[in-house]
Amino acid sequence: GDERQDYAAALQRHYAQGPVTGWEQSFVSAYAASHPWEDFAETWAHYFHIVDALDTADAFGLRTRPETELPRLALTTTFDIYRAIDARVLLDAWVPLPVAVNSLNRSMGQRDLYPFVLSAPVLDKLQYVHDLIHAPRSA
Repeated sequence: GDERQDYAAALQRHYAQGPVTGWEQSFVSAYAASHPWEDFAETWAHYFHIVDALDTADAFGLRTRPETELPRLALTTTFDIYRAIDARVLLDAWVPLPVAVNSLNRSMGQRDLYPFVLSAPVLDKLQYVHDLIHAPRSA
């Protein structure tokens, strides 16, 4: 989106009219659709939620088995999430975890803990955040 649009007016519109129709196709949350700054912030936060949840699951001995098409990335029971070469590898490890947690919640009659759907545009945005974090540092 155009980050030059008036932020206050965009938020006022969001709260008065609700999210734009079809926001799920391009944004990680309804609030992310309110303004490009919020889109960036919500995507950034979501990336950290994914990494932190995977790290916490690992600390408790919960493991996912990420699948990958690249033979050199054949993974067994766990991997270092902080060294994932791209967001796709990270997300391959992530997806089974909320599926399991949501299934547990449903078996207890509760709502999904993780109600998000990660569309292709959202995956691209998560990759952008991953690239920012893992960009080579100059000395």
